[in-house]
Amino acid sequence: MADEHHIVRHCKKKFLIYKDGEVVGVQPEALELRPPSPERKQETYLSAVHYEHFAGDHPARMKSCCEATPLQPKPEDRLLLINAGLLKRHGTYDRYKVRALHMPKADRKSYAGIHGLPTKADANLNNRLLTQCVLERMPVRVAMAGPPNV
Repeated sequence: MADEHHIVRHCKKKFLIYKDGEVVGVQPEALELRPPSPERKQETYLSAVHYEHFAGDHPARMKSCCEATPLQPKPEDRLLLINAGLLKRHGTYDRYKVRALHMPKADRKSYAGIHGLPTKADANLNNRLLTQCVLERMPVRVAMAGPPNV
């Protein structure tokens, strides 16, 4: 994915950090890969949506990204707008090489992923990515109130 492109990652309310009733950050657990379970294999990347796949202004694109998320986001959840170039820059250090990849699927052409995250959580890496690469934390309720898709 080009450095100037972006991905949008759904973030559940439980991972948000509040101060005086306002969201001021995201907990590092929001970027942790899920461990294996009897029902699924070890997660190897985090799902996201390729922002530039959609046309329109910023509100229209964020709404489209929200609608393209396979989960059912709740109004108080957030959509994290992440720059691919910043993710590469701040995710490349020590033994890490974190990247955003556009991975179109037959039924979801906008599908993307965050690759290169360690299977054993690294809070320092995740904090670095969340503080340096996330450009916006838009509430789902705001995104869904955006203009209708064209």
